[in-house]
Amino acid sequence: MTDSQGKQTTGALRPLLLFSSCVALFVLVVGAFKTSATIWAQLNPAYQPLAQSTVLTLGHQHAGALLLFLLVVCAWFARKSGDRIIWWLNAAALSAGLCELLTVVVVPLRNATYIASAHAMCGHVIFACLAAAAIIAITGSRHTEPPVAISGGFPLVSLAVWIPPLVLTQVVMGAFYRHDLWSVVPHMAGAMVVAFLFVSEGVILLQKAPEHRLLSRAATWGITVVIVQISLGIADFLLRLLDFQDSMVWLIVSVAHVTVAALVFTASICLAVSVRAYVRGTSAHSG
Repeated sequence: MTDSQGKQTTGALRPLLLFSSCVALFVLVVGAFKTSATIWAQLNPAYQPLAQSTVLTLGHQHAGALLLFLLVVCAWFARKSGDRIIWWLNAAALSAGLCELLTVVVVPLRNATYIASAHAMCGHVIFACLAAAAIIAITGSRHTEPPVAISGGFPLVSLAVWIPPLVLTQVVMGAFYRHDLWSVVPHMAGAMVVAFLFVSEGVILLQKAPEHRLLSRAATWGITVVIVQISLGIADFLLRLLDFQDSMVWLIVSVAHVTVAALVFTASICLAVSVRAYVRGTSAHSG
């Protein structure tokens, strides 16, 4: 493929990725709302109609089917674009979509809670990879700005690569907690570790490379969503602890907590890609 063809493909891919990310976010939010509404209805039977809403169920199913089709189309365009990072992100999203389809339709497990947890994990992977690919495609080449030399003992590059898997682990533990498979303790302990590493990475980047547009934006966005997510997590836990789990406030906080988790995952991927592309020096060699 020539450079002009690659640019044309990337130009078509940008709005496609953006639209697919919106569909993925819709599927994620509706799924989180259905799960929280089900927990809500278990505490107060008056909310059963909301938890069993046909509109929500059909909307979730039809949007999920559309999303699977979009994943295939995005993966094809990403492959044609020649951008390796965008291609791998779309391939990961498509793989998660196929795994979700396999888990829900072809290989139903005995315990429905494990299906729901796997469903939630795949939904986060799909949205985060699509959204990160869209952001990377929209911001342009990862080599439009000069690299920055950051020296020091903190392993910026290697840590940036490890943060996305750690965030995904947090998503899994959160899903286990929401579906009563685990206690909240592992999720809370993991949240403190991930928040510390994520914020430390972002703060060092803001201190060492404040003039670098992409690195500073990725760091600022990452720190912001992590702080918001920790605040929502604390609010969710306190509302459960104080037996306000059957209130509308808890329902809103719970859905927001799941949604922002997907944004944290997206921010971690964007940060990892940006750091790998631009950071040079002693820290880079340590990774």
